[in-house]
Amino acid sequence: MRLMARGRCSILDAMSRVGTLACLLVLTLSSACETGSHSRWERGLPGSSANFEVDSVVPRAGFLDVVVSGGSIRRRIFSRASEDCIAVFAEGGTVRIGRTDGFGPAERDDRTCRLDGIGDLEDWRGSRSGGGGGRGFGGSPIRRSSVRIEIVHEDADFLYARGGFSIASLLRWSPGTDQIVALLPRTRECAPLERGGLVSVLFRQAGSPALGVVAGDALCPISALIAVSRGDFSGDDH
Repeated sequence: MRLMARGRCSILDAMSRVGTLACLLVLTLSSACETGSHSRWERGLPGSSANFEVDSVVPRAGFLDVVVSGGSIRRRIFSRASEDCIAVFAEGGTVRIGRTDGFGPAERDDRTCRLDGIGDLEDWRGSRSGGGGGRGFGGSPIRRSSVRIEIVHEDADFLYARGGFSIASLLRWSPGTDQIVALLPRTRECAPLERGGLVSVLFRQAGSPALGVVAGDALCPISALIAVSRGDFSGDDH
């Protein structure tokens, strides 16, 4: 009887070990699959998607300034502050971001949110160039474009400069509109831009900032870019 009992225990122990190994294998495969999905998403492959944690959400002038992270990726993105987008980007939650329309949408449960902008542009430049350091663009390390800007809004953190920032296409970001608002930090370097007007915008393949506006002898970094419609910020009192 003791031998039979010990035999049954040995069999149960073996089954338990097999079950544990099977669980570990499933977890390993799941982790590998998620890592692969983040890699495909970062490379911008059409149809790819990946899960991200919502680290922070800051309302800004009718938009949501959101930071998400997943795997080794951290990105700052913008959406409108609609009911759906507020639900999708609940701080501390998990959201799935796709590439079905080039950039986005973001989904959570049965809610879908269109993405309208990107921030921390050095991160986007690195991912779109295939690994950072400015590789993959070719040509001059610095590109220049002339843009007429209008300051359409301001808050404690940023000046909101509307203009035709077509140079943003060098970040492989194509919002499908020539109406873009650039967020310029409220710093001494950016103060001369409060008047708006015709300015020079620089794109740099390496270093910081990735995009900047020439302001006298200084370079004002562009913190973020948001695609807007013609009615946005109309009649704004700044």
